[in-house]
Amino acid sequence: MVTNRLVLFLLFIYAKCIITFGQNLVETFDSWPIHERWGWEVENNKRITIDSKNSRNGKGSLRLELRPNDRASNGNRSEIKIGSPELNKEGNEVWVKYSIMIPENFVDTSYLENKHKITQWHDAPPPGFTWADYSGHEPSINLEYRFKNQESYFVLNYGNFYHRKDTFPDGSPIQKLNKQQTVATKRISKGRWYDLTYHIKWSQNDDGFIEVWLDDNPWTQNIENGSIRIYGANMYNLTPNYFKAGLYRPPVFSSTNFINIDEFAIGKTRDEVEAPSVSITRNDYLIAPTRNSGSFTVKFSKKLELVQMRIVSMAGDEINQWNKFHGTDQMYFDLSEKLTAGVYLIYTKARCVIDNKNYQFSDRIIVE
Repeated sequence: MVTNRLVLFLLFIYAKCIITFGQNLVETFDSWPIHERWGWEVENNKRITIDSKNSRNGKGSLRLELRPNDRASNGNRSEIKIGSPELNKEGNEVWVKYSIMIPENFVDTSYLENKHKITQWHDAPPPGFTWADYSGHEPSINLEYRFKNQESYFVLNYGNFYHRKDTFPDGSPIQKLNKQQTVATKRISKGRWYDLTYHIKWSQNDDGFIEVWLDDNPWTQNIENGSIRIYGANMYNLTPNYFKAGLYRPPVFSSTNFINIDEFAIGKTRDEVEAPSVSITRNDYLIAPTRNSGSFTVKFSKKLELVQMRIVSMAGDEINQWNKFHGTDQMYFDLSEKLTAGVYLIYTKARCVIDNKNYQFSDRIIVE
């Protein structure tokens, strides 16, 4: 009789609060250090910390603090940044999701509506040039925090913005119209987490677009046709834009403030960024044989919004393609005709948190 002896041997492939597939990234900001692809523009490293008392999900979030005299990259800013040049190439479509919170004690002023840029996609010098001979532009996609009439707001701006003094790298003047516009506003409450999901097509031309959901509700609206999609150029040159989050403001403000960022994800599809993290323990995860023929069921203690699994032999032969499951707590595989005696690996891609850490993992199955 062929029997299955299933060994719960967790092979942790990436032992941090991160999952990466190519240039895709899931970052939960549960612990320091954060992924090596992140950079930052801060006065000093004390301005960027993990806040274990405030999180959208998991054990913590990223806290970015800005003080009046802080200077970084020639501005009063405290920001993290990340590039995904393959995903953000012209013509590509990309999905991004993150959570953000303005704390209850955020200091407001009526001057300039207390305008702070809190997330943005920024341009970079075109191929063959450097920052020494290129002046950046207003970010083509930027989310601002504003304070007006004793109310707090999110303001989303979209489109390329050209100043009169802007020139091409060769020094010739740019004869283009400013097409940046405010495409969405939302009155918000301090001390509350907000989830934003972006769908972007990158282009220097009018076939570029943006769609944005706020707390899973459509936020942008095209007034011409009523759709959520807003069209327009969102790249200034062929170099892919990069993402920034934090606080950036005019140097006239005298307040010390901070914000929290959590649950950042970037990918090619909505599924890759929208699956929520689910806290489970090792004991909640198991593989239970259904019979002795090589079929088995993978069970979790909670329903997972998105989990993908595939099985390969130790020789690297793929037994099945990625199987995707939605809203389930168990996955059934009937592989009785494919599994022979030997060792197999189940590879799992899931927004799961094992022992409060976010892993991609695999389990070893021994079939005798």
